[in-house]
Amino acid sequence: MVKGQTDARSLYLDKGLIIIDAVDSIKTAVISGASINAEYEKYKALGKSEEALSNFIKQNPDSYFCFEALQKIAGSYFDVTKVEPLFSGLSAKNRNSKAGKAFAASIEASKSTAVGKIAPEFTQMNTENKPVKLSDFRGQYVLVDFWASWCGPCRAENPKVLKAYHAFKDKNFTVLGVSVDQEKDRDKWLKAIKDDGMPWIQVVDSNNDDPKGAGNLYAIKAIPSNFLIDPQGKIIAKNLRGEALEKKLAEVIK
Repeated sequence: MVKGQTDARSLYLDKGLIIIDAVDSIKTAVISGASINAEYEKYKALGKSEEALSNFIKQNPDSYFCFEALQKIAGSYFDVTKVEPLFSGLSAKNRNSKAGKAFAASIEASKSTAVGKIAPEFTQMNTENKPVKLSDFRGQYVLVDFWASWCGPCRAENPKVLKAYHAFKDKNFTVLGVSVDQEKDRDKWLKAIKDDGMPWIQVVDSNNDDPKGAGNLYAIKAIPSNFLIDPQGKIIAKNLRGEALEKKLAEVIK
């Protein structure tokens, strides 16, 4: 083994006997006895080609690794047009599994948050542990901005959002920050709000498993993510970065 390298190997546990046949290295060991590990090796060998991943899903509709492949194809901002036909081709067992039901919910959330749709209602707690509803902002243009204190790209984007906020705050525009920080990181969340000088209302969605949580309702797979909502509650733009946010606001707010 080369100095500094770890002699390690990943494997999946399943029912039955699993045999690890190692001669002088765990990394090169032969694993047998559980079909899921042979399946994993087959999947791992595919690489990142979207075509190869799609073919794997079509040829192995009962495989546990279909969901990993689907997530890679969907991308950070969940392209439902690419994954829905592939998901529909999965076996009934896979579609009805816990992972299958969660993926189906992501598909529906992605559809319901497309540009032109009425933004799904949610309620989350603010910095004072009081409930805030999205509908509280009806009648205004509002940017629902998903972020977290630990997210470097989010923190880099915050000054640009702040610039847009100051440019349009007197023209019926505001921001609603939605942090995905965990409850244990509450102090870091509050400190980040102060450090970045964000004056708008902030709420937190720390429960990834809550189907009614903002993160799941909006199919958030990566941050920063944002949704621009008009005074009637309709989504009019998504994932506006930097100058694109101010440009869109100038276009819609006369």
